[in-house]
Amino acid sequence: MRVRSVLPPPGSGVRRSRVRRRSGLRRSTALVSAVLLVTVGPAGPASPAPPAAATVPGPVAWSGCEDGFECASVPVPLDHARPAQATISIALIRYPASDRTRRIGSLFVNPGGPGASGVQLVRGAGAAFDEIAGGRFDIVGFDPRGVGASTSVRCFAGAQEQALFYANESVFPVGRAAQRRYQVKLGAFTGACGTRNAGLLPYLSTAAAARDLDLLRAAVGDRQLTYFGLSYGTALGATYANLFPGRVRALVLDGVTDPVAYTGSLFDWVAGSLRDTEQVLAGFAAGCAAAGPLRCALAGRGDVRRRIAALLARLRYAPVPAPDRPVPGLLDYPTTQAMIFSALYSAGTWPQLAAGLAAAEEGDGSLLLNSLGGPIPGQRPVADGAGYDNVADAQAGILCTDSPAPRDPSRWPAFVRRLERISPTGGATFGWSTALACGSWPAQAVERYAGPWNARTAHPVLLIGVTHDPVTPLASAWKLARLMGRSAVLLTHDGYGHTEFGQFSICTLTAVTRYLVRGGLPAPGTVCTADEPLFPAPEPASTGTTAPTRRIPYPVPRPAWPLGTASR
Repeated sequence: MRVRSVLPPPGSGVRRSRVRRRSGLRRSTALVSAVLLVTVGPAGPASPAPPAAATVPGPVAWSGCEDGFECASVPVPLDHARPAQATISIALIRYPASDRTRRIGSLFVNPGGPGASGVQLVRGAGAAFDEIAGGRFDIVGFDPRGVGASTSVRCFAGAQEQALFYANESVFPVGRAAQRRYQVKLGAFTGACGTRNAGLLPYLSTAAAARDLDLLRAAVGDRQLTYFGLSYGTALGATYANLFPGRVRALVLDGVTDPVAYTGSLFDWVAGSLRDTEQVLAGFAAGCAAAGPLRCALAGRGDVRRRIAALLARLRYAPVPAPDRPVPGLLDYPTTQAMIFSALYSAGTWPQLAAGLAAAEEGDGSLLLNSLGGPIPGQRPVADGAGYDNVADAQAGILCTDSPAPRDPSRWPAFVRRLERISPTGGATFGWSTALACGSWPAQAVERYAGPWNARTAHPVLLIGVTHDPVTPLASAWKLARLMGRSAVLLTHDGYGHTEFGQFSICTLTAVTRYLVRGGLPAPGTVCTADEPLFPAPEPASTGTTAPTRRIPYPVPRPAWPLGTASR
């Protein structure tokens, strides 16, 4: 379902001067000499209500959209300070509550990103969320402003132009010459984004999305918000809780991002996000060795981490063929590094990762690319029926609006080297492919919320932190818990992966269901553990050609790669 963008026409009164239009090809490192921090909007105390009396849309006009789902689009103000002017559309999907006679209300869900689609999340996992919520809530997914089927950021004229731009680009550059070329090309990307989305980019902040969410809550008829946010979705949830503390019914924030770092400094946020990545890789290696070769294909022939390092060192000099592909190609170093990083998000993929790496050691990259769904360079995945992938566009639009970043491209290689010292596994991928766009992003936010984070909410918020999370470390959950004080309780999951769900802890699922339905909170200090081993035994019928897999109840949020082609 694609909702047509409703952008303000010239002369509508919408502030367009906040988008700087520059030719991307002129953004080489030689032409930018000063450091310009993105100072985007006020960072003072929060307002507990919208800045102006926005008209509540609704009731929502739901209509069937296949397989029992219901869809709708809702108009919201482009600028919440001027609600009577231009509007944009927010796309919604609903999975009706299975226990209709005891329905409580609506549970809004957000998969993170930023830039991931809540509509697609519910299409793929509505039944799973319904079970988690005890069947008592309509599960409502929404694409935040700028994302997917809502009024969205589109940096290219269409899918063909997008595909040509990304053709033959690696996930991240290796070597100084490649880095300079990458920076210039990414400058062209951000320039195109500014040119094509001049009226929209200044209005993509998380604060604006939180105000949208409050209007959506009212539109479905709920007096207070019930919400489930994953990863970046926790930043959206924390922002909502502090802008509208009296309207909080139950907020589950799983895989907590550090809101102070996220809104304070892009460098600090990315560096802090990667603090536990290598611990997760160490857990993969130790779990593999303990499981043995029948459960983990990398076990039994030397130290697992050393073998991975040796493979990556080989790939730096020469890729390995991947002949068993729809289009035969090559497995190169950046793609392999990014796929290892991506696989750390879900321990359920670790058997496939081990099998793919073992095959690559033997000179065949096909299994790694096929088993984890990663396309080869030049074959970028698409996200909608029209073939246009909006995820990277939207991620840059939201992230670069929220997080202040230096505007001197010459500083980025040093920044990435710093990240690689923190995490050799994720530093280059996260730094080059996710954060670099903010160095030349052409817009500033009309409104930005950067704290405080200690509002007294009507009901406490449930935070979930995982002990070994590759991108939202447990320390971030502890930090938000301290900031929120009595307004939050932290539940710790002792396991591996990004966010708790997908890790099969009955303990955690029981606690979440009780909280959503009855408002009951786990005792402070509660720790739940995973119910299944990291490397389960192969299925009896397995032929040994495919690594054993585990059912993941819903899609695990993955990073977007603005120029790269790694698995999402």
